[in-house]
Amino acid sequence: SQNHIFRVSETLLRGPAASLRSLNLSMNTLGQSGAQPAVFRALRGLRSLSLAHNRIERFSTLDDDANNNRSSILLPGLASLDLSHNALLEKVVVVVLATNTTTTMIESVNVSNSPKLKHVTLATKGSSSSRLTRLVLSSLPEGLAASLVLDEQFASSLGNLSELDLSFNHLAGLNLSRIRGSRTLRRLSLRQTVVQIDDLGFLGANFPGLTELDLGSCRHINFNSSSSSRPLLAGLANLERLSLDNLSLTADFLDTHVNLSLFRQLRYLDLSYNRLERFSTRIFLYTP
Repeated sequence: SQNHIFRVSETLLRGPAASLRSLNLSMNTLGQSGAQPAVFRALRGLRSLSLAHNRIERFSTLDDDANNNRSSILLPGLASLDLSHNALLEKVVVVVLATNTTTTMIESVNVSNSPKLKHVTLATKGSSSSRLTRLVLSSLPEGLAASLVLDEQFASSLGNLSELDLSFNHLAGLNLSRIRGSRTLRRLSLRQTVVQIDDLGFLGANFPGLTELDLGSCRHINFNSSSSSRPLLAGLANLERLSLDNLSLTADFLDTHVNLSLFRQLRYLDLSYNRLERFSTRIFLYTP
């Protein structure tokens, strides 16, 4: 990483290099011609590949073999793929599932901070379940993140997802309650998103296993619409980290709507940059 590499030679990655498990080529000047996915074909055991901070336009783990009229997986053992901060990135195709009986190892995909990104495909082939557990979609072009999380085919690849990062996006017009619930989801970040949230109750109903929730600086959350019969964020009994910073919350609101006694596992709470005139212990002793 952090050199001036503009091309990777396929011959360089043969021989002893073919046994590599992790390859970090971030912060270079790799363009489309210098980082063709086929270059990495010899690295059958590669588990982690970082191409962040380059000039890549397109990337696919699908190897189209025109001669045999079939497709195969270039990096079947790849678990982590980082394509973030590629200013020219326009299209990403990640084949999560290879066949009916073979599941690729992809667990983490990061395509954040890609201002020209137009399309992301998490293709599934066959009926095997995906191993994908971490998906970072922060700071994408307006509307892209919203269209992705609501796309049925895209969502079908997220059955085992444990971390979803939608931070720093413009999700206006998206009703988050329409996102398919996942009982495997543990970490959700909506930090500094522009999104309409009419009732936070859907979080507990759809994602009861959440351990980390970041709503910091999130815009257009209608806290007052939450049901008065239930405390805010009810149903999230497993929370360990909760960020509610910069949301214009007042002490009176916390006293009335927040019951931290529900979160027996809570270890971290961020209430900074709000409008608190005081901090009352009543939020630990909520009584409806």
